[in-house]
Amino acid sequence: MSGLYKMGTFHERTGIAPETLRAWERRYGLLEPERGPGGHRLYTDDDLRVMRRVLALLETGRSIGEIARIGRTALLAPTHVSGDTSPIERWRQAILEAAAELDPAGIARPLDEAFASLSPMRVVHDLLVPTAREVGERWARGELSIAAEHLVTTEFEARLRSLVALFPTGDARPVVCAQLPTERHGIGLLVVGLVLAAAGLPVVHLGNLPLSEMDAVFERLGPRAVCFSVMRPEVLDATEHDLAALARRHPAMTFFVGGRGVSGPRPSLEAADVELWQGYPLERLVAALRKA
Repeated sequence: MSGLYKMGTFHERTGIAPETLRAWERRYGLLEPERGPGGHRLYTDDDLRVMRRVLALLETGRSIGEIARIGRTALLAPTHVSGDTSPIERWRQAILEAAAELDPAGIARPLDEAFASLSPMRVVHDLLVPTAREVGERWARGELSIAAEHLVTTEFEARLRSLVALFPTGDARPVVCAQLPTERHGIGLLVVGLVLAAAGLPVVHLGNLPLSEMDAVFERLGPRAVCFSVMRPEVLDATEHDLAALARRHPAMTFFVGGRGVSGPRPSLEAADVELWQGYPLERLVAALRKA
């Protein structure tokens, strides 16, 4: 450590008001100043690096609450990010190696670095989604254990839920996002929810619920639409009849079913005005839901 800075000097170097510095220290834990003989704060070089990183992220439009979620450790990490994909590839490889070793902290560290370096949506689309897909493929080939797949899925889903929670829900009728019964994987659905929330649509994630409980949910929430996710065609086969009946009971709502499990024509769903979403751009989904 090469320097300790009193409050006035630190303010001059960062441009951040003393009351703001104290608030960020107390509320978010971003600063860890030492204390002088009289009890006054002495900021460190690490504090200075953190604040410069915070200021750079604020200039990109990110809120202080969002930046605080990244954490001090990740904000201090080196960020040699350029226009190529080498940092993303490095993070991807680190996650895969940590998964194979069943190392939760090793999965979290590259994610912390990525979110500290890039916009959240780029991390989601360029790192989380492709890595989750590769983890699933490696598990299917027997190259990763089910425990490794669970570790990655749990960490990725937690990050996505945190991002969705950053967006205000507002008073508008929400979009309900849910998995069809017995579906376990929810990363794709959480990505959909994040895109909708970023577009200003309030989202409620319900995870995996029996269709028999959905009538009570709809009565309580009054949603404008529901987006169901299905990854296995056999799950859609087993629930198609009940799903069509649910849609007919709620004709004022828009129903979407999407995911890898959607394949081929589904006459009973189409007759109930359930739209089968087979991978068209999410912008189209946002536009359709805004009209709902």
